[in-house]
Amino acid sequence: MEILHRLELIVRASPKDPSSKRRLPNRSEVVRLALEEFVTRRERRDREERDRIALATDSARLRREEEALVAEQAEL
Repeated sequence: MEILHRLELIVRASPKDPSSKRRLPNRSEVVRLALEEFVTRRERRDREERDRIALATDSARLRREEEALVAEQAEL
């Protein structure tokens, strides 16, 4: 019951949608938007984690390439 009460407070505090004739969004709209934001954040977090693992896996190779490029630049 606590969650429904908190949700109702969010709905009441929400600004009016100018494209709608209704005064307030309904709870389903608020839940749908919250879920969409959650999924977006989760997908971004998962993508960043995959990227972090890929970079960690390739870090030794990247360091060797960096050292080779710096040495090559020093020769020029």
